[in-house]
Amino acid sequence: MLSVMRRGANSWVIVLLFAAIIFVFALNFGPWAGNVGGGLSYAADVNGRVITLPEFQAAYSRQFQIIQSYRPGYTNEQAEAEGLKKIVLDQLISKELLANLAREHGLSISDNELAGFIQERLFGEGRPFDRETYRRLIYSNFQTTEAQFEAQLRRDLLAERMADLIATGVNISDGEVKSTFESRSTRVSLEVLRIDSKEKDSKKYAQGLLADLKKGIPMGKLNTKGHEKAVKLLSTGFFKKDSGFIPEVGQNHEMALAAFSLSKENPIGSSVIEGDKAYFLIKLKDREEPDMKKFAEEQDSIKSTLLMMRKKQLMENYVSHLKKQASIKYNEQIAGAEKVES
Repeated sequence: MLSVMRRGANSWVIVLLFAAIIFVFALNFGPWAGNVGGGLSYAADVNGRVITLPEFQAAYSRQFQIIQSYRPGYTNEQAEAEGLKKIVLDQLISKELLANLAREHGLSISDNELAGFIQERLFGEGRPFDRETYRRLIYSNFQTTEAQFEAQLRRDLLAERMADLIATGVNISDGEVKSTFESRSTRVSLEVLRIDSKEKDSKKYAQGLLADLKKGIPMGKLNTKGHEKAVKLLSTGFFKKDSGFIPEVGQNHEMALAAFSLSKENPIGSSVIEGDKAYFLIKLKDREEPDMKKFAEEQDSIKSTLLMMRKKQLMENYVSHLKKQASIKYNEQIAGAEKVES
């Protein structure tokens, strides 16, 4: 272990702490009974640096546990169906690529920084370090040495530092925050005329009804004689733009966008909207504007969320670019046949 941490003394508190960590790993390594690697000794090879099976298994177990905390009863079968193995492996590969990029740019994690991280995360303030317990934990749960474990941790911290550096220039303007608040807070309700698309010349018929609607004829008094079975008048409740769901209609992104462009001065949709087995005409029924008094209370939270989303998208795009330039070999049993080599 690092010399900074070798000055600690034994502590029964630390033994109990590590016992709890060991229990977590033992509990979640259940899915890995059998030949997880399909005979291969690695999970992936990234530019010549091997991501080992124990390294992958530990990351998978942590992710599995996190999901279980949000979704009690989460099973191995669900994880398999959702492709959790491939997701975790992709995360490890992304971290490796970011760590490589950090080294290329001269970034590093000092011994003191690494020691401080281990002390804070594993022991806590005021708790002495027990080297022998630490060594046994690493070997039994990661099947690796102190040096190998610390090298991996150093790579993880390097990747995190590189990610922070890449995202340094990301910003959210006050105008974006206000626009998002207004979008989330504004609500509308509609009158909707649904025309069954099975009706003969249904789109042409819908366009004719729209022309009459624009002339000022109320939606409920449009001429539907002879088409009663194909036409249905609906009244939605209030809904928000970002939900994408319209009461009585369902999911219809085009209609949601059109609905929020309507106003009391311009209440009628400009065109026929196509949906699931039907055509739709819309007319604004009511509109609730946002309470700007609440904006001051929510703007910091909105900005934080938007910033996180933008950083996430930036990082996904950047890592995707790095993967295209890298030499990556995947373990087929983990990633699937379509990702064996890249």
